Amino acid sequence: MILTTVLGLFLSVFTITLVPNLASAHPNPQYRACTQHGANFVVVDVGFDQIGVCQIDTSFVGAIDMIRYFWESSEPQALTSYFSGFSGVCPVRLQGVSLEGASFELCQFSDGSVIDENSLLFGSGHPAQIKLDQFLKNQP
Repeated sequence: MILTTVLGLFLSVFTITLVPNLASAHPNPQYRACTQHGANFVVVDVGFDQIGVCQIDTSFVGAIDMIRYFWESSEPQALTSYFSGFSGVCPVRLQGVSLEGASFELCQFSDGSVIDENSLLFGSGHPAQIKLDQFLKNQP
């Protein structure tokens, strides 16, 4: 009886204190940059490499770019273009395929930052981009 009570108390404390902090304990900073702010971390194959992206609803933004944006207070070119209403041609178009099989176009900028082409073309403030806008406003 006492052992059951002690074990139950231990499991309760473990669940309350450790489980919510699993994202912050993950060793991959790209994973943490996505999940701590409410996105999914997705590995994308772009043919010659694999990159980590944060998936927010139907939008994809480079996970390294989110590290720079959230933790280093730097705005990658992909986000500058997204916020300013990009009207140019995608500098480098990458065909991305997630490990789950989803396919989409990514635009890569000269600083290496990436964002999916649809999000870039819609831009910040578009009704289709509400979740991405909310995610980007979620700075700590």
